[in-house]
Amino acid sequence: MKSLFFSLILFFSSFSYAQKGDEYYLLNTEINEFDVLGSDDYEIHLSEEDNINEKLQVKVGADLTAEPLENENFNAKNTLDANMKTCWLTPSNGKSAQIEYVIDLQESKLSSATLFQMAVFNGWRKDYQTWNDYSRAKRIFISINDSPYAEVTLEDTYKLQYIDLDRKKIDNTRRCRIRIKILETYPGKKYEKMALSDVQFIGKAK
Repeated sequence: MKSLFFSLILFFSSFSYAQKGDEYYLLNTEINEFDVLGSDDYEIHLSEEDNINEKLQVKVGADLTAEPLENENFNAKNTLDANMKTCWLTPSNGKSAQIEYVIDLQESKLSSATLFQMAVFNGWRKDYQTWNDYSRAKRIFISINDSPYAEVTLEDTYKLQYIDLDRKKIDNTRRCRIRIKILETYPGKKYEKMALSDVQFIGKAK
C-alpha cells in the first residue's frame, strides 16, 4: 500500500493538454483562474467535448446522502456535473462516508484511457459563506479496484486541488472502481454535514 500524504499543489495558471486525433483531454481551456469562488468560468469553459468525465460516462454512488433541502438535492452525482453550486452532502459529519466512481469503457465505447489525476473541489462552493458553514473533507482513503491506493490529506481551501493517479491505465475488458472514504473532516462553522462540490478526472481516452 502506498502511504502518500500530499501537500497538494494549487494551480493558478492554465491547465491544458494538446488534443490529438481521437484522444480527449480535460480542462483544455485558456482560463487562468477557473477555480475562483463564485466565478462561473469553470462551468462555462468545461464544455462537454473537453470533459473526459462525459467521454468516460463515469458513474457515481455514495453510501450516505443528506436529505433534500427545499429544491436542492445532495446526490453523489452532483460531483460530476461541473457545477460548483451543487454538491454531495453527508447527513452527519461525514466520517466513514464513502463515494465511489465507476468507469466502464464498454459503456462509453472507448478502447482505452489513462488517468493522470483527480481534480477535487472540496466543500460546498455555492458561495464563501456556504463553503465556510459546512464541513469539508480533510483526510481521505482511496482504493482502486478494491486495492488500497493512498491516504491523502487535503488542504482546507476552496481552491482546486489535484490528486495524482499515477497514470492509471484502463481498457475495455474490465471496470475501474475508484472509492474514496472520508477519514477526517475540517469542521464547518455552523453544520457538521460534509460537502464535496466536484470531482473531475484528468487524463486521456481514445
